[in-house]
Amino acid sequence: KPGTELERMLSQLQLGEFIYEQPALGDVAYVFKHALTHDVTYHSVLAERRRPLHERIGEMLESLHADSLDDHVAEIAHHYGRSANVAKAVEYLRKAAVQAERRSAPAEAIAYLNRALESLKGMAEERQRTRLEVVLQIALGGSMSAAKSPAADEVGTAFNRARELCEELGDQNLLFPVLLGLRWFHAFRGEPKKDYDLCCQLVALSEAQRRPVRVVWAYSVLGQALRSQGRLKDARGALGKAIEASADIPLQTSFPLENPTTLSIWHLAHALHALGYPDQALKRCEQAVQMAREAGQPYALASALQSPAMLHHLHGNARESLRAAEELVALGEEWGFRFFSSNGTLWRGFAFVELGRINEGFAEIERAQMLILDTGTSVSLNWVAVTLANAYLLVGDSAQGLEVVVSARSRAVGSEWGEAAALSAVEGELILQQDPLAQTEAERCFRKAIDISRGQQAKSHELRATTSLARLLDSQGKRDEARAMLGEIYGWFTEGFDTVDLKNAKALLQTLG
Repeated sequence: KPGTELERMLSQLQLGEFIYEQPALGDVAYVFKHALTHDVTYHSVLAERRRPLHERIGEMLESLHADSLDDHVAEIAHHYGRSANVAKAVEYLRKAAVQAERRSAPAEAIAYLNRALESLKGMAEERQRTRLEVVLQIALGGSMSAAKSPAADEVGTAFNRARELCEELGDQNLLFPVLLGLRWFHAFRGEPKKDYDLCCQLVALSEAQRRPVRVVWAYSVLGQALRSQGRLKDARGALGKAIEASADIPLQTSFPLENPTTLSIWHLAHALHALGYPDQALKRCEQAVQMAREAGQPYALASALQSPAMLHHLHGNARESLRAAEELVALGEEWGFRFFSSNGTLWRGFAFVELGRINEGFAEIERAQMLILDTGTSVSLNWVAVTLANAYLLVGDSAQGLEVVVSARSRAVGSEWGEAAALSAVEGELILQQDPLAQTEAERCFRKAIDISRGQQAKSHELRATTSLARLLDSQGKRDEARAMLGEIYGWFTEGFDTVDLKNAKALLQTLG
């Protein structure tokens, strides 16, 4: 319409109180006064008429905002998504989903991606439709991981569908992110063999393609899989390769959700702790958190905050563990990261118990257990069991603690990288707490924990179990044997002497003479 005619028509609508004028950047906008008026007006236009109008508006917005399209993606997606232009609808709905992920708004991204998949059904060209669906399913799987958990059924559905389509296409380039998504799914489901096999495929693909970001991702997840199997030194090597390869990634590289470099660093921190380097572990943990803060990535920060929440707990610093756990819960709840908020709730609960807030602490641990069950992340239940059993040990409720241990053993989810030794060690302590005369059974538990730890070269876990065993041997009059075995493992350590386990071991050694 000519400008004068358009202004006259708008004035009439204003006088009739259908619309009102609203200031806008560099211009004036008009808004319907009531949502009902908008809906009635919109649906009074036939769908056959609405679709071309939406397409014309989309074209107009692209033209008007050619120099600042990123600021109008959602608006353009809205119009093309309601037009008959399938290609443009999918293009902008996908872009809107990417923007939502970068804002750490996975639920919004899921809505855009589902609309894009629905629009895709109208695309005639089969190969192009298949390729676009792979891209959309990869994005949907990632968004579902953030909104629910990597182990959610919807995540497996999206990535398995993408894998089928990749096989149809024979596209190795698209296959990499598909296998990466499936790796997360099986890892968090507690399926170590599938996890490890997928990681090996990712390493082979990344080395063939020689793309730095993919090399980082491949060695990062391989390190995590090895760590979950208790192959700590191999895990340290793979994670080190991932961190080294990250030097080839430009600093401005943006990751919508997880950052593979910070992820590798904090997993390395946990491997270092288990291997017996608690000070180095804490430094790496702080490095990962700081990098995630500087990058301004809420998802990566939530992921990294799991590290100090857990490491400070293992080091015996309840207040620092609580501080990290509180931030983790708040971040998870603010952005809808259910998996991270459930983990934060777990560590917050144990910190409460340690700090004397017993009822509150147990309520939090039990709530964390329910949240983790709800996310489907079965493998996390192993650490819930260890944490809950130790909490019962602290408050002297050995019967409840032993029930937790028995339940965890019957479940036996996934491979055990630290919790097997930790579970056996706490079981021994609970047995002695319940019946000080049940020394044979307690000794069996402690020796089992030591054997598992030695097999994994997990010096920190070995130290804790050896301290328990040495205390028991001393009570049996076997002081020389207790002193020798505890002195050997304590003498191995070169750092971390302010952690609770090394302090306890030192105090016992002094008692043993």
